Formats: sequence, C-alpha cells, structure tokens
Amino acid sequence: MAVIAGIAVCSYAQDDIASESYWALLKDDGQTWCAYANANEFQADAANPTPIESAKVTYSAGKLSEVTHQIEPRSGDWVVIDEYTPLTDGATLKRTNLLMAAKLRVVQQAKILGGRVEPFEIASVHTLPGKPTHLPPDVDFPQVSASADPSTLAFVELAGELRGRSLGKLCKKIG
Repeated sequence: MAVIAGIAVCSYAQDDIASESYWALLKDDGQTWCAYANANEFQADAANPTPIESAKVTYSAGKLSEVTHQIEPRSGDWVVIDEYTPLTDGATLKRTNLLMAAKLRVVQQAKILGGRVEPFEIASVHTLPGKPTHLPPDVDFPQVSASADPSTLAFVELAGELRGRSLGKLCKKIG
C-alpha cells in the first residue's frame, strides 16, 4: 500500500508559525526505530522493504503539534493511521481504518483526557474509492492500541532527540 508515501509527502509547512517535521520507520527487526529530518531520505529507506510501522512528528512554535502513526501488517489486509493532535488538556485522535477485504475506509474519532483514551466514535464510512456508505454490522476492526500520551511513543521521543542534534538520521533500538 502506498500510504506510507502519503505520510512522507506531507510537506514541511511554514504558516504564520514555523513548523518542522520528522519522519520515522520501524526497521525489520521490530525493535529499531529510525527518525529522519529529511523526507527524501525517509522515502528512500521506506521504499524497500516497506516498513510495518511509520510515523510523522510535527512541531509548531517549538511544541509537539501533530503525530501521525501508520501500521500495516505484512499481509496487507488492513492499514491503521492514527493522527494525534495534542491539546492543553489532552489530545484528539483521528483513526483511519483501511479495511481491504471489506473495501472500506472507516474514520473514527476519540478524545484523550486525563491519560485515558475515550471510546471511539464513527465519523465517516466510505468505500476505498471514496463513495459514502454504511458500516456493515459484521466488520471487524484491527486490534491496534491507541496511546493515552502520544508524546511518550518511541518514535516521538526519538524525533525529539533528533531535533536537538545536527543529524539527518538517528536510529535506536527500543526495548
């Protein structure tokens, strides 16, 4: 699935508030995360083999402003894309489920308050080509845990470490 390219292509943005983005991928050993300051270098490393997990971490005005985390099993049966937006009292989470067998794109939303992820609510249901539809009752969602504190995710911590160095890439074995 080419969604990883979607994360990588999200460009470095400069609005009224300067923002900086870092990209990360989980290596084949399942324990080593690599963070990149350059989207092109990330794309080159992510091209082959395609990582099971990848991420984009964005800072605006020096603060964590968005975290996007994508998980896709080697089977390619589904893709889960979590988009965390930190708030002063928690975070919002938008989860996009791409369900290949059901040919559905289901968007769910949740709030994260007091270190707890609230239950997901369905925001929209579309076919993979984009036509609005209804959620069939027998659809199973992938069992992917949401983080109650996205700032503590391994790739976010690694991106934070990379920010403080003049390196283009930083890899670290986690766990």
